[in-house]
Amino acid sequence: MRKKNRFKLVFISFFILAILLGIISMSIGSYEITFDRVIKTLLGQGNNLENIAIFKIRLPRIFLAMVVGIALSTAGAILQGVSRNDLADPGILGINAGASLAVVLFIGMGNNEYYEDLGSLSVFALPFVAILGALFAALLIYILAWKNGIKPVRLILMGVAVNSGLFAVITFYQMNFKQQDFNRVLVWTSGSLWGSSWKYFIAVAPVILFFFLLTVLKLKHLNLLNLGEDIATGLGLKVEKEYKTLLWGSPMLDRVRMGSYSSCGGR
Repeated sequence: MRKKNRFKLVFISFFILAILLGIISMSIGSYEITFDRVIKTLLGQGNNLENIAIFKIRLPRIFLAMVVGIALSTAGAILQGVSRNDLADPGILGINAGASLAVVLFIGMGNNEYYEDLGSLSVFALPFVAILGALFAALLIYILAWKNGIKPVRLILMGVAVNSGLFAVITFYQMNFKQQDFNRVLVWTSGSLWGSSWKYFIAVAPVILFFFLLTVLKLKHLNLLNLGEDIATGLGLKVEKEYKTLLWGSPMLDRVRMGSYSSCGGR
C-alpha cells in the first residue's frame, strides 16, 4: 500500500511540475508574456500576438517535447529490461547509429527536392527513413547476438560493436558532404524543436502513445525478464518471443521520437 501511495504522490508531483514548466515555457521567449496573460490567453482572452505566440509556436513545441520525452524514456526502459543493464539505451546498442546512417545516405543522395514534391507529407520523410535504418540495425544486432537464444550480455556487446562500426561508416561518408548537407545531418542527429508545429505533433503522437501503451501492457513481462531467462521461462514466459517483440518496438519509438523533433530542423 505504501508503494501505491508513493507512486501516486510522485505522479501527481511531476504532473503539477510539468504544468508549471509548461506555463513558464509559454511565458518566456523573444516575445515575453506574463503568467496572468498566459492563463487568460489559454482561456480565450488573449490578443492576436499572444494567440500566435502561444497556440501556434510555443504550445506545439511543449506538447511535442512531452511526447518526445515519453518515447525516450519508454525506449530506454525496454532496452534496459531486455538487456538487464541500467545503462542500456538505443545510442549504446547501435540503433541510433543505424537510423543516422540511413538519414546520412538519404541526405547525401541530394534529396532536397523531395520535400517540395511531398508537400505536407514531408514531415514523414526523414522519420520514415530513420525507422528503416533503425530496424535494419536492430535486425543486424539480433542476428549477431543470437546463438541458441538471446543472452543479454551478448546483446550489449554486439550492440556496442555495431554502433562503433556504423558510426565509422557515417564519419567516412560525411567527409564528402557539402557544408549545407553536413549541417542538416548535424541538426538532425542532435535534435531540435525549432520549426515544430501541430502537424509534427499530430504525426508522431499517435505512434508514440500506441507503443507507450503497448509497453505498459508488457511491464509484467519486462519484470520477469529482469529475473533472468530461466526464471522467466519457468513462470511460463516465452522469452524469445518477448525479446523479438520488445526489440522491434524500441527502434520504432526511438526513431519516431528523433524524427519528430529533428526533421523540422533539417529541412
